[in-house]
Amino acid sequence: VKKRPLKGKKLEETLAGKPLQSPLDEYVSQSAENRLLIVNIESVPALDALESILNVSDLDGVLIGPHDLTCSLAIPEQYDHPIFLDACESIFKMARKHGVGAGIHFWGDVEQQIKFLHRGANMLIHSADISLFQKHLRAELVAIKSASGIQTNDTSKPTTVI
Repeated sequence: VKKRPLKGKKLEETLAGKPLQSPLDEYVSQSAENRLLIVNIESVPALDALESILNVSDLDGVLIGPHDLTCSLAIPEQYDHPIFLDACESIFKMARKHGVGAGIHFWGDVEQQIKFLHRGANMLIHSADISLFQKHLRAELVAIKSASGIQTNDTSKPTTVI
């Protein structure tokens, strides 16, 4: 990833340790400084291979995909489950021990994000643009309907009928 624009045989040789000729060597090195390599950890096989993954050269960080990881752990969407939280903490600690960033992409409440920080995360991706848009739009439409005397169903659910 960080060796772009190398392809084919030139990339294979470089990955095998063969040095590049100048000025290509300088170009690839400077170019790599502005790229991040972050690998998602989303399954039990990824957890099992974590030590090997963390030993990949030029790795900058690992990012937990909580939905896929909980499904792989057979506890789908149970983000407060001790098995999931222990797995997250283990990933965070091991990554930090290897000197790489460790984080999670989570769309839940702020308190849960803070818990991930306390468990060792140093990188958080908070929510997603569509989730934030949906939440804000829902709140505004509920306020408008409420002001007109029209009631809506439970506004805390993503399936709110407005």
